[in-house]
Amino acid sequence: MLFPELAHFKKIPSLLVLLALALPWSVSLAQESDKEDAEYEKTLPESRRQEVAATIQGKPVTRQMLVFFNESSKSGLTKKEIYKKPAAELIDLVKAMALNRIAADHARQPGSGVGVEVQEMARRKTEQVVLGTFYRNEIQNQMQEPTEEEIQEFYGANTESFSVPFTFSIRHIFVSAYESVETQEGDTLEGIAERIGGDPALVERILIDNDAKSPRAPGYLSGDRTAIKPLEPGEHLLVPLSEEGRKAKRDRIAEARQRLEAGDSFTSVAMEYSDNATKGEVIQGIQQSGRPVLPAILEAVESTPEGGITDIFETRHGYNIMAVVQKNPERVKPLEEVRIAIVQNLKQRKRDDLIREMLEKIYQGPELKVDYATFKDPATSPGLTVVRVGDREFAKEGFIRPELGETSKEMRDEDVDMLVRNHRDLATLLWFRFAKSLGLDESPEVLALNDASANRLLRDSWLKAKRDEIEKELPSAQEAKAYFEKHRESFMTPPAYTFYALALKVPGESQEGKDPVAETKARAAELLQGVGASEEFQRVAREHSDDMPGLGEDALLENARATDLSDAMGAELAALGRGQMGRPIFTNGYVVVPWLVDRLEPRVPEYEEVREMLPKMVQNVKKARFPEDLVNDLLQEADIQIQ
Repeated sequence: MLFPELAHFKKIPSLLVLLALALPWSVSLAQESDKEDAEYEKTLPESRRQEVAATIQGKPVTRQMLVFFNESSKSGLTKKEIYKKPAAELIDLVKAMALNRIAADHARQPGSGVGVEVQEMARRKTEQVVLGTFYRNEIQNQMQEPTEEEIQEFYGANTESFSVPFTFSIRHIFVSAYESVETQEGDTLEGIAERIGGDPALVERILIDNDAKSPRAPGYLSGDRTAIKPLEPGEHLLVPLSEEGRKAKRDRIAEARQRLEAGDSFTSVAMEYSDNATKGEVIQGIQQSGRPVLPAILEAVESTPEGGITDIFETRHGYNIMAVVQKNPERVKPLEEVRIAIVQNLKQRKRDDLIREMLEKIYQGPELKVDYATFKDPATSPGLTVVRVGDREFAKEGFIRPELGETSKEMRDEDVDMLVRNHRDLATLLWFRFAKSLGLDESPEVLALNDASANRLLRDSWLKAKRDEIEKELPSAQEAKAYFEKHRESFMTPPAYTFYALALKVPGESQEGKDPVAETKARAAELLQGVGASEEFQRVAREHSDDMPGLGEDALLENARATDLSDAMGAELAALGRGQMGRPIFTNGYVVVPWLVDRLEPRVPEYEEVREMLPKMVQNVKKARFPEDLVNDLLQEADIQIQ
């Protein structure tokens, strides 16, 4: 409520239920529609809004539906773009709507893998969409701006509510007439009062040293000591000073006053003399409302001009000097200052009136049946049905709240009505059914928003269920064999070579002006000069080869796939015949000379050779292509036609 003192309406049962469900949609849409879009939309003819941009499974999708869907799905397009672009350029938005819709249809089918909890969440989201649209159409859009006459009348009738009390800002020097004491073992209140103040009777004026500064022993002098807690070590107290101690404090603040009169700044004097935490800082906006201002402070401020410094004055806690920084007299705010708040208040009243009228229609409708006698009888079972709406039943236990106690026969029908109207699920059901009776659940706006909320939730859950299916179930033998037959060529093995190798590591440095690779090749040629048989080659390779990854002590590499060799080595081996020695090849930091022993030509394996690995391979292919394949299937099912 804008003005707490104006209790302008009785609280409406179920109002919060409606707002909690409806407002998130209306607010989000309002935030995402900028002023330019809103102004542009106002100029559009209805024919452009209802122009069919596409069809999904033969059902029309208008440009206005795409606007509603876009605002909730946040695609990045503006309203103007959706209304102005050719329909073909909106295909991505149409596809997103279609995917949500078709996938959600699959999710609703038995055995879809989408759980009951998700189905219930989607149902509630649909309710939110319908109720949000209902709220905007039947409440928000029916509201009109208050007239000037209404604003003037409200202002005149509530002038007192717009009054501003006298406020002031000060700087403050405070010298306390109390001494801070931390209690010790064996201390008593009387002993502390006598030691500090010189009089045991000062016990009742001892304060607790906290923000409240409340008395430590209230009622002490009157004899009512039952509420006084025993004194414990470590308590922090403020104890009133003796007359001699107070005189020292008066002298101290008098000295501070003399410093001010001599021209010292208020802040510097406060930093040196003041016992309060503000130390001369400006304390702003002090007023009588809330925590009362001490009369002595108020009198000192009122009698001192703005910019002046007060005389020394005493309050019950000590001695004070104040610099009056600013004084704002009591006044009534002018209309223009409170106009916005008044407009909001009047609009809230109109909104509440519209909701109240709608509530009466809904709760007085023929669908709601309340069994008042059973409801009020404390002897009936909590599980017994007491309210019906169509085929929905609500048990008594759902209406009994602990803070209200058990129901009784003495309850009035009005009390039962109040409990009924505050039942959240019942209220939601009644609002939803009423909105459906107006045809809102089939309105273009609701259908589009539902695609972006409930259907999106179902889509995501269904896609996850389909992905889980792929993870859990391996393809059948028939499916694996069919995959093999379709992709036989992809199983072809590359050429493989068995060969001896002389491998000489190329040094990082060489003699000036010489190529280390060329030098290493020359050394290899020298080592192999005159070699003509494999036994001789193997002997030289074993004796002179450097350690090279993959090369064993026998200098033999078996079944080395061409795909694992460097291009230069692969080409060299491909050109050799069995029993032939190749040329020196530089590869991976080595000069290698091969002697080809055998070659395995490329071939496609038989099905039996790869049968065991096929199911996992097919599963991995499916996972890699998911959800692309599924999306393509859904879009084909959607049968999108751009108009």
